[in-house]
Amino acid sequence: MNITYDDLVEKQKLLDRKYTERLVDLIEGAEKILEEYRESLVYHGDNRAKIAFIGEIQDGKAEFVRLSEAQLDEEQRLKFGILTDLSVNDLKKRFAYVELTLSMHEGRIFVSVGESVGVPFIIPADNSAYSYHQVCLAIKKNISDRLDAEMPR
Repeated sequence: MNITYDDLVEKQKLLDRKYTERLVDLIEGAEKILEEYRESLVYHGDNRAKIAFIGEIQDGKAEFVRLSEAQLDEEQRLKFGILTDLSVNDLKKRFAYVELTLSMHEGRIFVSVGESVGVPFIIPADNSAYSYHQVCLAIKKNISDRLDAEMPR
């Protein structure tokens, strides 16, 4: 078997293309999860985008994160956090952070919510709304459970 430099370069090009395709697919899945999550919150205010967004907490403040700048980790997964604004008033800001991990196998997206070690949720290739509904419920349950844990006894 003779492997040339050109063979290796072609293989690297293929790897780069596959990485980009996977990143695009996972970012689309993350955006769809955020969209469905916002809708599931049944918010009666003017700006639904402000109540939940992809971001992180830095120095106690909520910071927006651009998914377009995301990179996959060493296991080809996309990790990001959804911040939900739970502020009762503007003087005391409170955000709930839930980390999501998206991976892909055989055209399906797998979603792990929070620190759960259970079976990930599966988003089939047809993008069925029920699959996103289950992920949204898991995000809200994660937040609710943490609020319950903080409740004075």
